[in-house]
Amino acid sequence: MKTKYSLFNLSKLNKCYPADIKLICSLLSVGLFFLSLSQSSIQASEPYPGYTLFSIGRTAYLYDINKKKVHQWEVSEGSIQTSPYLLPDGSVLFPLNKGGFTFRPGGAHPSGTFQKISWEGEVLWDFSFYGDNFTPSYDVEPMPNGNILVCAGFEERRRPGKLFEIKPIEKNGGKIVWECNVSEKLGDLVQGYINSVSYNPSLDQVMVNIQAPGRTMAIFDHSNSNANLVYKWNQGFSGRLHGGCWVTDRYLGTNIQIPDADKKLMRVGNIITVSNGDDEVVEVNPQINKRVKSFKYEFSDHQGSVQRLPNGNTLIVSGYSKQINELDNNGKIVWSLETSERISRAYRYGLKYQGVLTKN
Repeated sequence: MKTKYSLFNLSKLNKCYPADIKLICSLLSVGLFFLSLSQSSIQASEPYPGYTLFSIGRTAYLYDINKKKVHQWEVSEGSIQTSPYLLPDGSVLFPLNKGGFTFRPGGAHPSGTFQKISWEGEVLWDFSFYGDNFTPSYDVEPMPNGNILVCAGFEERRRPGKLFEIKPIEKNGGKIVWECNVSEKLGDLVQGYINSVSYNPSLDQVMVNIQAPGRTMAIFDHSNSNANLVYKWNQGFSGRLHGGCWVTDRYLGTNIQIPDADKKLMRVGNIITVSNGDDEVVEVNPQINKRVKSFKYEFSDHQGSVQRLPNGNTLIVSGYSKQINELDNNGKIVWSLETSERISRAYRYGLKYQGVLTKN
């Protein structure tokens, strides 16, 4: 007759035979193993629910977390540069390249047109912005006041150029209401063009990425016309930088707070960028002047984007690839979407974002 033991009556272990003790220990080990697996699955980071926006050719696509297309917008001519942005009214802001600039080669500064297209496909704003010696660069940033931030390169290609804030006027006009001479603020030692611009509404500051060889993230004060340099970081980079942006608890391009944003997990107030040459996502805390987080990711030699999501995950495009991945804080992929053609950047908007909520 075999002796029966309860795992909760361990006081009887002194009466057990060695074989029985070995059996009980084995059962305990198995139980603890499955308990740990259960806890790990509970604590595992889940994808952040929302809508992912990206562009291919002349079309911007919006996909839900189940990888189903929700909507699309199309421009009639030109090609979309880098990435469109979804606005709170359901329209999309497009930076477009229509060509025709002979003084500056394609690549670094090919764009010159900005359009806003409504959810229904109506062109709400169609504005061309360029001069005899400059054109806008890849990126544009929508602002909470309805204006846009534009980075522009000049005929002297080795220098970063300027930032312009443009106020839309009627359907085809625009007025410069603020500008920052980035080349002048950073000095002669920093070379390379601006390829990313990001606005932080809570701080009223603008962050830019300076491309190789300068390889610098820089922050400027937007609160007055002086546009003073607040901070710069240029340590530990090789190759190119792309997709630099603020970590903020506001919806992209707005001052609308994300209701489910976890500020601690997000590490709000930091700045992040793609470091193409190092195959890393690099995160810097400007307040303490330290690199606080990095994880490896296989980026292309140019292009790419990173976006910190409200649950602390990071949305990544490697650059000119067909893959959008969401990674947890340890660099593990928790969600991915394969696109039909290569893309440069992608951004996620939460389920409660007005730009989608009012249209569904």
